[in-house]
Amino acid sequence: YSNAMKYFNQAYAVYKKKVNQERLAQIQNAIGNIYVKQGNYNEAFKSLSRSLRIADKKQDKQLQVMALSSLGDLFYEQADYIQALPYYTRCLAYSRQVGSVQNQAEAQIAIGSIMYRLGKSKDAVTKCQEGLTLAEKVRSVPLKKRGCDCLYGSYKALGNSGLALRYYEQANTFEDSLNLAETANKVMGMEFQKQQL
Repeated sequence: YSNAMKYFNQAYAVYKKKVNQERLAQIQNAIGNIYVKQGNYNEAFKSLSRSLRIADKKQDKQLQVMALSSLGDLFYEQADYIQALPYYTRCLAYSRQVGSVQNQAEAQIAIGSIMYRLGKSKDAVTKCQEGLTLAEKVRSVPLKKRGCDCLYGSYKALGNSGLALRYYEQANTFEDSLNLAETANKVMGMEFQKQQL
């Protein structure tokens, strides 16, 4: 992360000289996401807020979707679901406007997961089912897994053990797929290193 931060800061300096607002917003967002991974939430909020301010000023919906999603993730990571919700809600609205199915799926599942955590399991089922349908359209295995996890927890909370089991099994299938892909990537990486040596 420290190396990534060094290069992002260098890129930020270059784009600041060229006054490229779109790239500045993207780099602020990337820096904010690194701070989130490092657990430095205050600095993450500052960077992500700067990214959103630029996006709002330019009225660039795609940049707004990016920044809003990251801000939602920041608060979700801290289990501050009430703070995360408005960011995801706005992200969903803009994702619909620009026609980004991937971002719509992410926002729907995030909102559904928040509903589940707030004890609103019926709302969670609705949102996560919509998100899962969209995730299937874009064929995103990680998103499908998250959608199934949300539906499993929500149906379990509602006392519907049959549907809970169904989504639990689906989530495990997606988990296996993700693990296989990760293992294949590691083997390819090892093979590449061997060839380099």
